[in-house]
Amino acid sequence: MSTPISRVLNIAAVLLLLASPVLAQQDTDFAGEDGGRVIGGQAAKKGEWPWQVKILAPDPEQRGRFGGHCGGSLIAPRWILTAAHCVTSGRSGKQDLFARDLLIVEGKSKIDKVISVDGPDKPGLAVEDVIIHEDFDRKVFANDIALIKLAEPAVSKPAILASASDDAVEAAGHTAVVTGWGYTKADHGWDDKYLPTELQEVELPIVSREDCRAAYRESS
Repeated sequence: MSTPISRVLNIAAVLLLLASPVLAQQDTDFAGEDGGRVIGGQAAKKGEWPWQVKILAPDPEQRGRFGGHCGGSLIAPRWILTAAHCVTSGRSGKQDLFARDLLIVEGKSKIDKVISVDGPDKPGLAVEDVIIHEDFDRKVFANDIALIKLAEPAVSKPAILASASDDAVEAAGHTAVVTGWGYTKADHGWDDKYLPTELQEVELPIVSREDCRAAYRESS
């Protein structure tokens, strides 16, 4: 599979292309009402997507239990790009997950669905700040972008971002790659047996903004 870096649309989003929101990718039944998906894909090779991280959030029903919440893309040693809806309430649209709530797992393609944490020895990287796009609209997912600032630099290699002169790589008809740990079945019923422990990847055609807007209107 040929995947030039500038063509990779990584979700981090956490699946901005597949979300029945990430889009973005929300991995567990306690992660929220939106279910990101990677359907028809395959397990990624170890180290193939070094900038892909997994964002963990606490299980509200069991103290000390963290589960996969969303995916994200490491875009600089201390910065992760993800979706704003990953850290906001599905009802109010206001921020409901803060830096103190999140853990970031980097450099791994296989991650347990649930991680138990005893005391202060939390696995993963701590978060210093969460910045949500000021014009994010939860109702229509406009400006669905957030940045996560790590408390310390990640070891993994950040993604190489396309420049303003590379707009052509995002043109409709080109192929992009979506990666993540989202549900592998469309009708998943929030059953975690459809949540993979191994990072998944799938190739998808890029569609035009007009087609995207039309699809969102029809689903709203």
